[in-house]
Amino acid sequence: RFIFAKNTRLDAVYDDLIERVMSSVRIEWSADARRQQTEAQAQWPDQKLPASLPELTWSDAEWRAHETEHHRRAREAKEAYEALYAAQGQLEA
Repeated sequence: RFIFAKNTRLDAVYDDLIERVMSSVRIEWSADARRQQTEAQAQWPDQKLPASLPELTWSDAEWRAHETEHHRRAREAKEAYEALYAAQGQLEA
């Protein structure tokens, strides 16, 4: 109930949590999805993908070049957390 109350501490914490979760997600196309796209492009060469879809060919360097400072800090914190728990044998990184 209080999550929806604007300008409260809980609202700010909830928004921060949402931002951290969403910035930790990265969508990667499977080999099968890339194959299907190649086939579709060959069959319908004049069709264009919606601009809202992510590029399929971004390398990690390209991906990170477009990160905001906030997203970079969140990614680095997540990687440090995973490395810590992997070193303790509690998580597979």
